[in-house]
Amino acid sequence: MNRLFKKTDRQLDCWLFQRGFHLETVRVFLRIQFWLATILPLGLLGIDCSLARDFLTGAWLAMINFYFLARLTQQLVFVRKGATAALLFSFYFRLLLTALVLAGLIVWLRASVIALLFGLSTVVMSILLWGGMYFFRKNSRRHKNGC
Repeated sequence: MNRLFKKTDRQLDCWLFQRGFHLETVRVFLRIQFWLATILPLGLLGIDCSLARDFLTGAWLAMINFYFLARLTQQLVFVRKGATAALLFSFYFRLLLTALVLAGLIVWLRASVIALLFGLSTVVMSILLWGGMYFFRKNSRRHKNGC
């Protein structure tokens, strides 16, 4: 199982790199988000399949949002003129699209609002894991070097 996880994680990292995510920290964050969005709903399957489905939908919606945000910001780093307008347009477009998808899920498919919100909150969990990982890595290097 561990070998399968490592192999899949390595393949995901290569896939992200091929799509223009050349910064390792961004790829690490996206991989953390992918694993949270994929593994956490498995724990909900024993409780209720519809909750797991709604959680998975919210988590993947958040992950897709961040994927496009990260891809755009990496491209805009090298643009001098019009970067702010492009970022704002992208933000409001993604916000509108996310709102429409969430409204459709809640109104027409009767998705659980709580499960969707917990799925969307996987971004916060990813940020905490990612930040903690870099904080502890930085501190452990500092103690190893004696600095």
